[in-house]
Amino acid sequence: MSIDPHAYNISIRRDNFDGEVLFEGRVKELPDLVEYGESYQEAYDLVVDSIETAAAAFAEKGRAFPAATVPTDDFN
Repeated sequence: MSIDPHAYNISIRRDNFDGEVLFEGRVKELPDLVEYGESYQEAYDLVVDSIETAAAAFAEKGRAFPAATVPTDDFN
């Protein structure tokens, strides 16, 4: 199974964590996945790597990996 980690809904936010300003990366489809970096790019890269690592672990165990959700353009 090949996934595109960039297709997932990744959010990066800058905040103060325990007195240190860091960037926190999260993935909507994988709520338990959280990564921290000293820059936006570092946090993003760590999240992408974690998605790939998690997908490989799921595949190794024969488990289905959550698919990336596609936003709907419903402008009603």
